[in-house]
Amino acid sequence: MQKFLIVDHTPVKRILFGTLAVLLPLAVLALAEVALRAGGVASERQELFVAVPQDTRYVVVNPRFAGRYFAGFEPDVAPQPFLRDKPAGTQRYFVLGGSSAAGFPYQFHHGFPARLGEMLRLNRPGERVEVINLAMTAVNSYTLWDIHRELLRFDPDGILIYAGHNEYYGAFGAAVVPGWMRPMSVRRLVLRLQRLHLVAVATGLFRRSGSGAGTGSDAPGSDAPGSPADRTLMARMAEDRLVRRGEGRYEEGIRHFERNMGDIVGTYRLHGIPVYLATVVSNKKGQPPLSGDEQAEDYFERAEAASRQPDERGEPGQHAQPGEPGQKTPGDRHVSPAQPGLVPEAAKDLYRRAKEEDPLRFRAPERINRSIRWLAEISGVTLVDMHAATTPEGVPLPFAPEYFTDHLHPDHRGYGLLAGAFHDAMVSGIQAVGKASNIILQSPPDPLEELLVAHTLAVLKSDFPFERDPDKRRPAAVHRERLERYRTSGDPVQMAAYGYFTGEQPLSAGLAHLASAYRDRGQHTDALRLLRSLHHLQPLNPDLDALILDYLTGLAHGDGTERPDHPDHHAHPYSAIPLWARLTAGGVDHGTWPLAVEALIENGLFRESLLWLQAWEEHDPPADYYRLRAQWHISQGDHQSAQHWFREYYRRIR
Repeated sequence: MQKFLIVDHTPVKRILFGTLAVLLPLAVLALAEVALRAGGVASERQELFVAVPQDTRYVVVNPRFAGRYFAGFEPDVAPQPFLRDKPAGTQRYFVLGGSSAAGFPYQFHHGFPARLGEMLRLNRPGERVEVINLAMTAVNSYTLWDIHRELLRFDPDGILIYAGHNEYYGAFGAAVVPGWMRPMSVRRLVLRLQRLHLVAVATGLFRRSGSGAGTGSDAPGSDAPGSPADRTLMARMAEDRLVRRGEGRYEEGIRHFERNMGDIVGTYRLHGIPVYLATVVSNKKGQPPLSGDEQAEDYFERAEAASRQPDERGEPGQHAQPGEPGQKTPGDRHVSPAQPGLVPEAAKDLYRRAKEEDPLRFRAPERINRSIRWLAEISGVTLVDMHAATTPEGVPLPFAPEYFTDHLHPDHRGYGLLAGAFHDAMVSGIQAVGKASNIILQSPPDPLEELLVAHTLAVLKSDFPFERDPDKRRPAAVHRERLERYRTSGDPVQMAAYGYFTGEQPLSAGLAHLASAYRDRGQHTDALRLLRSLHHLQPLNPDLDALILDYLTGLAHGDGTERPDHPDHHAHPYSAIPLWARLTAGGVDHGTWPLAVEALIENGLFRESLLWLQAWEEHDPPADYYRLRAQWHISQGDHQSAQHWFREYYRRIR
């Protein structure tokens, strides 16, 4: 009788069907992802950079990209186009950070990255220098970690980072994520999944249904005064979310910051890209604790009392921190009288404690700065210590409240100090900040920007946390009341602000109209400041470039429409310098170069003018070079040296 071998295939079938059951849905999802990408569905937030429609050689930050981190809110981004393929000889730097790096409450071109770019161009004539601001309001180290690898393909020469304030209330922050998102691995997984178009479609449907934020932040609304939301972004992010020192979420914020920043620094170090990592400052002396915490309030009141007492550590103006140059030793202790603006060491310590004990953590704890200093010890990372930045009066920035607009955002002078600190760290071997650079640092914003900032701050400070128990309808009411005043004022600046906030007129149109009006009235300083802002908004507009150069040329030749009776008379050359640098420093042009050099010499900016002359000398300059070289020596009383250059000038023009 024939025998048969019976084989039971059931386990094999189970494995096979089980595998197919898993792979088939994945295959369907993969095909759907491919189809969505091919069709461009849900692509508006997927790319950090997009091509400029007018010239696809350029890319710009995608204005929709940052919306992936929030529900109902898209932070503004700087419209700074740059060439996709970096030209030879170009120095390209990217700036990463939150609202303080973005320049809030100003437009981005009044923040420290734009000022830094102008300083670098002024001090590196003949080179093309780009400082590209990628900072966004309300983002933290998670966003920086998410985007940092995208920058590698654009061949950066350096990465500048000013971040740390948003680790608790920013997107994916320790104080705002739900419990299931608290592990770092989960937050990073969510960020990775958001790169999928399928997830973008699902998130969009989720948001339209009104079901939360999807990314761990339930903070719709905007600090922008034109927002339809009744509450400010700060109020929505932080109300009822206190983080006390030492508790779990407090430690989590610091630990995750270190991990994210360590990964970012490690990536750039691996590719040989220098990183300039800055400590973050906040307004310690001018901002009482935001939470109303009793212990924090007590420290602040004691600090206020101590600030009116004589300084028992050093001489007037002695502000050295432990380990800083100029610090007095214990044997040097003596009492010195208090001076206006100067803060005794005892008061500084109490102000620090008041900020540290404030559980409403919009201002980064000092342990964040400790982590930054630790990370800066890594090879290839340069520390930019903003706590060493001092005002012209010698006061450290954190204890100079007049240099801040609120609890942590500097005013235009404070941003100038931040720009100067980065510049000093990036430029070695020479005196970094000269007289012209200081003009850039201290240059006030244009008249329209001043009003926009005042409006933004009025709305912001009408709500929590600046008002402890605010009327939740007050921010919208303040916005409407101010707009009505602008509408009926008859003042051109206020009318331009009204048009901007209501959407009736783009900011660029308002700037152009006001610049023309100020120029016609002979108020050249304000006209040039307005044109400076306009050029930041329209950097690829050749007609605007030509108009500004014609204007500058006319002023340089003294044929402008100046009014001698106007207080602005003869002030315009100082405001012209940043524009000269933006338009001409990137490449030697024998037609406009002498005008820029002459303007620098005439304003006593001898170090800067010599840098420009030396750069010009390498490009086979015409006779004007030798005339200006002689003029440079004469302006400093060196007539003997000038004779040689004059002889060469006359020889060449014969």
